[in-house]
Amino acid sequence: MKGVSLHHDGGLVGAAVPKGVWKRRLQGLQAAGVNAIRTAHNPFSQEFFDLCDEMGILVQNEFFDELDYAKDKRLNYHDQHTDNLTRGYVEKFQQWAKSDLERTMLRDRNHPSIVQWSIGNEIEWTYVHYRYVTGFWTDPNDPTKVDGSFWGAPPKFSPEEMKKRYEDSPKGEYILADTAKRLNGWVKALDTTRPTTANLILPQVSHVSGYADAVDLVGYSYRNSVIPWGQTYFPNKQVTINENPGTWDDWKQVLNHPECVQSVYVDGY
Repeated sequence: MKGVSLHHDGGLVGAAVPKGVWKRRLQGLQAAGVNAIRTAHNPFSQEFFDLCDEMGILVQNEFFDELDYAKDKRLNYHDQHTDNLTRGYVEKFQQWAKSDLERTMLRDRNHPSIVQWSIGNEIEWTYVHYRYVTGFWTDPNDPTKVDGSFWGAPPKFSPEEMKKRYEDSPKGEYILADTAKRLNGWVKALDTTRPTTANLILPQVSHVSGYADAVDLVGYSYRNSVIPWGQTYFPNKQVTINENPGTWDDWKQVLNHPECVQSVYVDGY
């Protein structure tokens, strides 16, 4: 699977995208060698899936960009002040997540183009303690201070030490692994024919916390440097590259790890 991650909008035409716009875009992507789309980071329109069926494009259908906690795009970490602009689907998740997920699946599951269900995108950011477990964040009062080597460096710790750091870290009201298991169960209740996945931004922590175990496949987001570590210590967990900038290094990871990396999605919003 050689894909791109796309948002649900059509640029200048907004979110109500005419079918012809999607068809033109998908034809251009196919001509460039794309055979798969990741619906980043919410369900798309019926017209989009109809076109993917007709054109033979594989789809990873993603449900959520936020779960228990806000994604916090304006860096209002730890809810330091009231800022409604940092709030998104998190305001509705506890009440509506099950209903929204099930209605999405009941609408979309008969589309042959859909080959994977993704329960969430880069959710680890919202459980702030996850980043400190990595060792690349050292100031508990400032989640923005990160060692600049984080993006290209392999994990600092062994799985055993990482697990201990996770178990010793302060937790909030919600545990990500538990929420993911609940979502995965809702998916499996309606469809056991397709694997589940999630897009992991801190996979080294997700592997030891139980989050990665909650889904069938794990997708890495800009964390190709973790792939050798992940396959050394978790060789039975298949990895896909769910989001990346599309550099030569990204393709090398696919070539160098054919036993685990089966699909790659370029960040093509």
